[in-house]
Amino acid sequence: MIREHAVCCSLCLRSSRQGILSMKRRIPEYYTLWLGRTGQDPWVFQFKPIWLTRVAIAIAMIGSTAIGVVAYQRASLQARQAELNRQAENVIEQIKALERDLEDLRRRSGTSEEETVSSDEVSNESGRGGAIAASIPALEADTRDKLRNAQQLAFYLKRQLSTDVRPALEATLAYEAAIPNRKPMGDSSEMTSTFGKRSNPFGFGGREFHNGLDFVDEYGAPIIATAPGTVVEAGYNGGYGNQIAIQHEYGYQTLYAHLSEIRVEVGDSIKRGDVIGALGNTGRSTGPHLHYEVRLDGQPINPQNFLEPNSTPIADSRNPSN
Repeated sequence: MIREHAVCCSLCLRSSRQGILSMKRRIPEYYTLWLGRTGQDPWVFQFKPIWLTRVAIAIAMIGSTAIGVVAYQRASLQARQAELNRQAENVIEQIKALERDLEDLRRRSGTSEEETVSSDEVSNESGRGGAIAASIPALEADTRDKLRNAQQLAFYLKRQLSTDVRPALEATLAYEAAIPNRKPMGDSSEMTSTFGKRSNPFGFGGREFHNGLDFVDEYGAPIIATAPGTVVEAGYNGGYGNQIAIQHEYGYQTLYAHLSEIRVEVGDSIKRGDVIGALGNTGRSTGPHLHYEVRLDGQPINPQNFLEPNSTPIADSRNPSN
């Protein structure tokens, strides 16, 4: 009984080994691949199964490397695109600032605004959300549009500045430089009487027309020319007392009265800001003060319109901004 069992086991083991060997023999050492060709012998390729594994691993490694390279290139392109977008937006902001300056110059020169491309139109036309989620070609096209429109707007603004605004502005600046546009005394002075009708300061009753402005300050305080010009009067003149009259361009003239001292002579060329005399109490005066007048073509006009720099005081046909 024991012997029969041992024989049986031996047969089973032998049979198992033969089965394993037969299974191993089913896996070929080579694969043969035929590629048929019309009228010619086929191409024949032989390769071991292990080659398939190696090729698959190589393909997987190449694929993952390629994906990584593409992702890196895309990230680099997106970063570059974001920088280009930032530069384009900076250009547009600078153009907006130029537009504001141009509008201020246009206002001062009195030129009308022509229809041109605005920076808002550039932003609305070329701005598509600002996100870097679109395709790279679309982003590059967006930046090219922004820069192209910015260049076009800069061209229009430059043309307006050179052909329309600049000549008018130069004329306006020349006009502003020639007419009175500051106080005739220092900041410590105080205005005590304005242009127009007022009560008689000498107490005789009734009202009179005051042709200028009155300023008070310390006796002897410096009197300052309010515009460049030529001295046409310098001396005593009845109720005005010691007075100075300066002729300016565009028909303007300024008069400074009741002075205690005159420091210029007729014919002198005067610059704006020159000290021409000293505050006094000469002539028809109730106390030390300066009587200041501005005249246009010999007619008194309100000097309060001429106390600030860069002012355009009245609708004067000789003013280029009108």
